Amino acid sequence: MSNEPVPVTGVCEIALEMADLEAGERFYAGLLGLPVVETWSDRGGAIWLMAGDQTRIGLWRPQLGLGGGRGGVHVHYAMHLPAAAYQAAVDRLRAESRQQLRGIYRCDL
Repeated sequence: MSNEPVPVTGVCEIALEMADLEAGERFYAGLLGLPVVETWSDRGGAIWLMAGDQTRIGLWRPQLGLGGGRGGVHVHYAMHLPAAAYQAAVDRLRAESRQQLRGIYRCDL
Protein backbone atom coordinates (compact mmCIF):
# COMPACT_ATOMS: atom_id res chain seq x y z
CA MET A 1 0.00 0.00 0.00
CA SER A 2 1.35 3.41 -0.97
CA ASN A 3 2.04 6.11 1.61
CA GLU A 4 1.60 8.78 -1.03
CA PRO A 5 -1.39 11.04 -0.34
CA VAL A 6 -4.24 11.15 -2.82
CA PRO A 7 -3.80 14.50 -4.63
CA VAL A 8 -7.09 16.07 -3.48
CA THR A 9 -7.39 19.70 -4.54
CA GLY A 10 -10.73 20.54 -2.92
CA VAL A 11 -14.32 19.41 -2.50
CA CYS A 12 -16.39 18.73 -5.62
CA GLU A 13 -19.84 18.58 -4.03
CA ILE A 14 -21.73 18.51 -0.77
CA ALA A 15 -25.34 17.29 -0.54
CA LEU A 16 -27.50 18.71 2.24
CA GLU A 17 -30.92 17.31 3.05
CA MET A 18 -33.69 19.75 3.87
CA ALA A 19 -37.46 19.49 3.90
CA ASP A 20 -37.94 23.07 2.66
CA LEU A 21 -35.93 23.54 -0.55
CA GLU A 22 -37.35 27.01 -1.08
CA ALA A 23 -36.02 28.16 2.31
CA GLY A 24 -32.65 26.64 1.43
CA GLU A 25 -32.59 28.49 -1.88
CA ARG A 26 -33.50 31.76 -0.13
CA PHE A 27 -30.55 31.29 2.22
CA TYR A 28 -27.87 30.02 -0.17
CA ALA A 29 -28.85 31.92 -3.34
CA GLY A 30 -30.63 34.89 -1.80
CA LEU A 31 -28.64 35.68 1.33
CA LEU A 32 -25.24 34.24 0.41
CA GLY A 33 -25.57 35.04 -3.29
CA LEU A 34 -24.47 31.61 -4.55
CA PRO A 35 -25.63 31.03 -8.14
CA VAL A 36 -28.12 28.25 -8.85
CA VAL A 37 -26.58 26.11 -11.59
CA GLU A 38 -29.07 23.27 -11.87
CA THR A 39 -32.45 22.13 -10.58
CA TRP A 40 -33.94 18.65 -10.56
CA SER A 41 -37.59 17.72 -10.39
CA ASP A 42 -37.11 13.96 -9.98
CA ARG A 43 -36.55 12.22 -6.61
CA GLY A 44 -38.43 14.97 -4.77
CA GLY A 45 -36.42 17.78 -6.30
CA ALA A 46 -32.98 19.25 -5.78
CA ILE A 47 -31.27 22.61 -6.20
CA TRP A 48 -27.56 22.82 -7.05
CA LEU A 49 -25.52 25.94 -6.31
CA MET A 50 -21.87 26.82 -6.91
CA ALA A 51 -19.70 27.81 -3.95
CA GLY A 52 -16.55 29.22 -5.48
CA ASP A 53 -14.98 27.80 -8.62
CA GLN A 54 -15.25 24.08 -8.00
CA THR A 55 -17.66 23.16 -5.19
CA ARG A 56 -21.32 22.40 -5.80
CA ILE A 57 -23.80 22.41 -2.93
CA GLY A 58 -26.81 20.19 -3.53
CA LEU A 59 -29.98 20.89 -1.57
CA TRP A 60 -32.09 17.72 -1.54
CA ARG A 61 -35.30 16.63 0.09
CA PRO A 62 -34.70 13.86 2.66
CA GLN A 63 -34.35 10.49 0.89
CA LEU A 64 -32.30 7.33 0.77
CA GLY A 65 -29.04 7.95 -1.01
CA LEU A 66 -26.67 5.71 -2.91
CA GLY A 67 -26.52 2.24 -1.45
CA GLY A 68 -29.44 3.02 0.89
CA GLY A 69 -27.36 5.55 2.83
CA ARG A 70 -28.81 8.37 4.89
CA GLY A 71 -27.30 11.69 5.91
CA GLY A 72 -26.05 12.12 9.44
CA VAL A 73 -27.80 13.86 12.28
CA HIS A 74 -24.93 16.34 12.46
CA VAL A 75 -23.60 17.83 9.23
CA HIS A 76 -20.76 20.31 9.34
CA TYR A 77 -18.94 22.09 6.57
CA ALA A 78 -17.07 25.34 6.22
CA MET A 79 -16.71 27.85 3.41
CA HIS A 80 -13.48 29.65 2.67
CA LEU A 81 -13.51 33.37 1.95
CA PRO A 82 -10.83 36.05 1.94
CA ALA A 83 -9.91 37.27 5.43
CA ALA A 84 -10.73 40.85 4.44
CA ALA A 85 -14.33 39.83 3.62
CA TYR A 86 -14.97 37.78 6.78
CA GLN A 87 -16.42 40.38 9.17
CA ALA A 88 -18.70 41.92 6.53
CA ALA A 89 -20.04 38.44 5.70
CA VAL A 90 -20.71 37.66 9.38
CA ASP A 91 -22.43 41.02 9.86
CA ARG A 92 -24.60 40.43 6.77
CA LEU A 93 -25.61 36.95 7.90
CA ARG A 94 -26.51 38.16 11.38
CA ALA A 95 -28.49 41.13 10.03
CA GLU A 96 -30.43 39.27 7.34
CA SER A 97 -30.93 35.78 8.74
CA ARG A 98 -34.33 34.89 10.14
CA GLN A 99 -32.81 32.20 12.34
CA GLN A 100 -30.46 32.53 15.25
CA LEU A 101 -27.00 31.91 13.91
CA ARG A 102 -24.72 29.61 15.81
CA GLY A 103 -21.31 28.40 14.88
CA ILE A 104 -19.86 31.22 12.81
CA TYR A 105 -16.18 30.67 13.37
CA ARG A 106 -13.05 31.90 11.74
CA CYS A 107 -10.55 29.27 10.72
CA ASP A 108 -7.17 30.50 9.59
CA LEU A 109 -5.73 27.87 7.28
